[in-house]
Amino acid sequence: MKRFIFILAVIAGLGLNVGKANAQIDTLKTTNDSIQLVDLGKKLRPGKIRRDSIRFAMAAAGHNARKASILSASFPGLGQIYNRKYWKLPIIYGGFAGLGYAFVFNNNNYKDYKRAYYDILDDDPNTKSYEQVIKTQGLDYENPSDRKFATDVLQRGRDYYRRYRDLSVIGAVALWALNIIDASVDAHLIDFDVSDKLSVNFEPLPMSTVTNQQVVGLRCNIKF
Repeated sequence: MKRFIFILAVIAGLGLNVGKANAQIDTLKTTNDSIQLVDLGKKLRPGKIRRDSIRFAMAAAGHNARKASILSASFPGLGQIYNRKYWKLPIIYGGFAGLGYAFVFNNNNYKDYKRAYYDILDDDPNTKSYEQVIKTQGLDYENPSDRKFATDVLQRGRDYYRRYRDLSVIGAVALWALNIIDASVDAHLIDFDVSDKLSVNFEPLPMSTVTNQQVVGLRCNIKF
């Protein structure tokens, strides 16, 4: 009987030791996992996580390239706001402001030179706007040679400002079109994943020609 009780006590002691050992192993695993998670968190960049989260959230929400194009076509910059590319707004509006100023400046000068050109061609002595437009001093408009010189200046000035006025309009239309294209391309690339592991390496590569001549080539390695 005493031997039986002794055997039970030995078995119970072994069971307690095994339980303690398993608990220590589980604790060690949990601790290691926690350490790994902390190290992983140190490696990740919060800015990149936030940008990727926004990008994938927009893609999951059904970001529509057609909608971005329509918004930018209806009013420049709306497509960029829809794509959350706010840093492009100063470029777009600054471009339109510059082109608008150029249009007004050239158009006003074009009108002045056009009116002065017509005034110098007619025989009405009361229409002398060309005297305020031409800044050259000492011209005698009754002298045929001086009058011809003034007429040429006014014609060239009229054509010059008309040309750059028209170019301002063409530039505004081109900027409007680029604004639509940019919004559409950005919307299409919302879910385009650019990994940090992408790399392109060039390195020299010894090669042999068909005549067994040794030459040096170039090898391109793309990793992704």
